Amino acid sequence: MICLLAINHAVDAQSIFNVPNPTYVPDSDFNRMGGSGLAVPAHPNFSVAAVRAPDGTIHTYFSHNWGDTPRFTYNAWLDTNGDGLPDTWSLSKNVTVLDETRSDPNKGLTVALGSVLRGSDLVPGLRYTDPATGIQYPIVMYFVAQRHEDINPPSLIIAGHLCYSFSSDGLHWTHPMTAVWAGSSQQPKDCNEQRGDILVEEVSAFHTNDSTLHLITVEGDINALISRGFGGRTNTFHLTASPSAPHRMSFLGELSPANVQDFKPASPSFDNYHPFVNLDAGFESVTHSVYMLRSYPYPFDEAQQLPCSVNGPFYATWPNRGQVYWMWGGSSGTNIDRITNWSNPWTLDYDLGRSVGWTAPQYWCGGTPLSTAKPDAFGRGQRVVGHDIDYMNVVKTTAGHLWDTRAGSTVLSYLFLYAGYDNRELSDAVDLYWGEMTSAR
Repeated sequence: MICLLAINHAVDAQSIFNVPNPTYVPDSDFNRMGGSGLAVPAHPNFSVAAVRAPDGTIHTYFSHNWGDTPRFTYNAWLDTNGDGLPDTWSLSKNVTVLDETRSDPNKGLTVALGSVLRGSDLVPGLRYTDPATGIQYPIVMYFVAQRHEDINPPSLIIAGHLCYSFSSDGLHWTHPMTAVWAGSSQQPKDCNEQRGDILVEEVSAFHTNDSTLHLITVEGDINALISRGFGGRTNTFHLTASPSAPHRMSFLGELSPANVQDFKPASPSFDNYHPFVNLDAGFESVTHSVYMLRSYPYPFDEAQQLPCSVNGPFYATWPNRGQVYWMWGGSSGTNIDRITNWSNPWTLDYDLGRSVGWTAPQYWCGGTPLSTAKPDAFGRGQRVVGHDIDYMNVVKTTAGHLWDTRAGSTVLSYLFLYAGYDNRELSDAVDLYWGEMTSAR
C-alpha cells in the first residue's frame, strides 16, 4: 500500500517530520496482474510530479510501472482546513491520464515522471508549441520511457529516452513523442514504439525567472556511463529548450561534481559516486538557487573496499538513502550556468534514510552503521527517518520553482515526498511520505 503521511507544519532547521496518521493514496482506476495471476487494484509505485497551483491545490501525477500497465495517473490534494498543507484527495480513485501500453502488449514499457509545467503562471500568455500540429498548449510534461527490448546486456543497456506530451487541462494529453537535439535533422518519434535520440535515465524540468525551459537529465546509455567510470563525474546534464520548440534540446554542460558524494562508513573517506540517480530538480526564485534531490546506495564502493561488494546492490537499482543539494545559480535569475562550472561546489542540506545501511549477507553487508564524517549544512551527518529511501520529489509551483511553505519569511521551507521502505531488503512495498525541511541557503 502506498500511503501519504501528513506532517506537522511547525518545523525547525534540524528536523524532518512525519506523524503516524496516514492518508492513503486512493486506488487507481484500473487493475494490474498480481503475483497469483489474478487482477488486483493498481497503486502508484514510482516517481511523482507534485505541482502546486496558485489556488493551493497540489496536482499530483503518479508513475505506474507494473510491466503490464505502464501509465500515469492523477489526483489532487486539497487543503480543506486552511493550515497550508494538503489533507484531502479530490478524487476517490486516481484517474488514468496517459496509458502507455504498447501496440503489442507483450512488449513491456517502463515510464517515469518527469515534470509537469504551466509557465503562464510565471510568464503571462506563455504557451508550448506542439511541433506536429502547431497548436499551442498551456501545459507540458516531460518523462522517461524505457522499452524492454532496449535492455540486452552486455551489448545494449538503454535506461530510457526523453519524451514529452502537451495538455490543455492537465487531464487530457497528446500522444507522447520523443525529444530531439536542436540543430539536428532528427524528428520526433512515437515515444512508446521507437527508441528516441536523447537517451536519459532521469529527467526533471523547470523555468527560472523567464520562459526558458531548463531540463536536468542523467545519462541513459548505461554502457557509456559505465565506460566513463563514476569517479569525478556526475553524468548529469543541463539541457535547455524554448516554449516555441519544447521538443528540441540544447546541451549546456555536465553538472559540477564538487561536494556530491555519498558517505562511506570508514570516516573520513567518501565514495566517488556522483550521478544524481532518481533525481528531481527545482529552482528557488528568491536567491536564484538550483535544488537537486537524489538517491544513492549505502554502503557502496566500486573498488570493493567496503563491507558491501560492488556485485551487491546495483548503484541505480537499489538506492536506500536520499539527499538534497543546492547551489546558487547566478545573479540574473535567468541564467544558471554556475551549476555546470566544476569549480563550484554543491551544498548538502540533508542526507536521509534508516539507522543502518544495507545488511544483506548475500551482498557482503554487515549492518553498516551511519557515518558522521561529512556534515551537512547544519553540521549533521547522515540522518534517520526510519525508512530506506528509493527516490525523493520536491513539491514545486507550476513553473517548477520550489514552493516555499513559509512564503515571506527569510527562511526557505520546502515540502517534498519520498518513497520509503521499512526495509528495502525485505519488502517491495513502497510507502509515499510527506516531509518538510528548512534549507540552509
